[in-house]
Amino acid sequence: MEVILFTDINNCYGFGRDAGAYKIASELRLMDVTVQVIDFFAGLTLVDIQNIVDKYVEKNTLMVAFCITHLNGYDKGYESNIERFVDRPNTFDGCQGFPQSEEWINELQNKFLNKNKNIKFVVGGDRALHVDHDKYNIDYWLLGESETSVVALAYALKYNNKIDRVLYSKDYPYPYFPISNIRWHPNDYIFKGEHLPIEIARGCIFNCSFCSYKKGHEVKYIHTIREEMVYNYEMFGTTGYMFIDSTLNSSMKKTEEICNMIAGLPFKIEWSGFSRLDIFEKYPEMRDMYLESGAKAVQFGIETLNDESIKAINKGTSGEKTKELLYFLNEKWDKKIITGGFFIVGLPEETEKQFYNNIEWLMQDDCPLHSLYFAVLTIKKYNPELSNMISYAPIAKDMKLNGFSNDNKHWVNKKTGLTKDRCIEILEDIIRNTNYLNRIYIDFNFYSRMRNLGYTFNELWNMKRDYSYSFESSNLIKEGMKDEYLTRLLET
Repeated sequence: MEVILFTDINNCYGFGRDAGAYKIASELRLMDVTVQVIDFFAGLTLVDIQNIVDKYVEKNTLMVAFCITHLNGYDKGYESNIERFVDRPNTFDGCQGFPQSEEWINELQNKFLNKNKNIKFVVGGDRALHVDHDKYNIDYWLLGESETSVVALAYALKYNNKIDRVLYSKDYPYPYFPISNIRWHPNDYIFKGEHLPIEIARGCIFNCSFCSYKKGHEVKYIHTIREEMVYNYEMFGTTGYMFIDSTLNSSMKKTEEICNMIAGLPFKIEWSGFSRLDIFEKYPEMRDMYLESGAKAVQFGIETLNDESIKAINKGTSGEKTKELLYFLNEKWDKKIITGGFFIVGLPEETEKQFYNNIEWLMQDDCPLHSLYFAVLTIKKYNPELSNMISYAPIAKDMKLNGFSNDNKHWVNKKTGLTKDRCIEILEDIIRNTNYLNRIYIDFNFYSRMRNLGYTFNELWNMKRDYSYSFESSNLIKEGMKDEYLTRLLET
């Protein structure tokens, strides 16, 4: 095998595939480069690694790559890690490298080099910059979208051509996204009934001031999406999807095309995905379209209910209108579509008192949101020299404009009096001293991953995140899936 690619979405509910890793594999295969994707990376033992080396490493093996976009935390395989959700609430800082220790990764590398001393080690994905070259024996970094750069690297290694150690997406543009797809392969070992990720669009047409997500909006041709769904159904029986798109309903035309295409499929599907809540105010008919197209879990980036903050971050509606829209959707969607709301602690113009006032409504029993998720505001430190390869939020480029000072780890907002450390304390207080734990259910982020474990929609609708039970029990199922996967992966 010429390329071995490790990936995982670990330390969370359920099992799901990382779209980026399999998209990279698809591009390499199109260029006649052989690839074996290895999933469940965070749960592998060094014995598993040796077995993988024995089966897949050959004289022609060029590189071992790690897609670290969704490698989370520093956990113990797939054992229950309650502290991740309660004692160490998410501050949105991301993973600083691999889930395993430095020594473990070095031992993995030695096992590969003992079989083939010419193998190169590569990291890519959203957090690739966090992998320290002084700690790990990394030869190449792929930064940004890597469909083109990974092929260039594979060819350079194959034909002994020189190439830079750091490959930036700006130097390796990928103009084929609208007609591209993830071409799942038999040796990806898809599980029966598995929900798969499918890319609908990249980037975002909106310009929220706190968000560092890629601006612009590349949308796949509708016939490309349909062809991918038909192929997956015929090859693997796939009828469930996680839609990869920051704003699926960014326009009425796009939403109509997708929903009409789904209605014309020779089989029914169900899907989960992100959407923009305020668009439903302009196009209320989208409510029925979502339900009829098979939507099962929809996540809204609401961020705040405070009107001054809404204006400051360039959102499109008021706090009261947000509530009205949620009640409007719930009237038709109740017990048919799981709705989740994402909120940020520490946004411009929102004081601690104002934030707690809005929390009161969210904690009410009749709040139409099925699930709640909070994070502390992160402001990526702006470096002009990296601006061509890293997407920065508008706030990061001019922190003083919104009252911020200091770096991301210890930002201070002089207008509101809040600090990042205080926001972390507020989030901890919400988790421990409000009705929050009784209001968190399985949301968009976990829906397809839990469906992959065999749970039904009704079971997920009624499943609260009981940290002493549901997380542990779901991981036991996932452990069994990992064992099945390894058996298929390593069988001769």
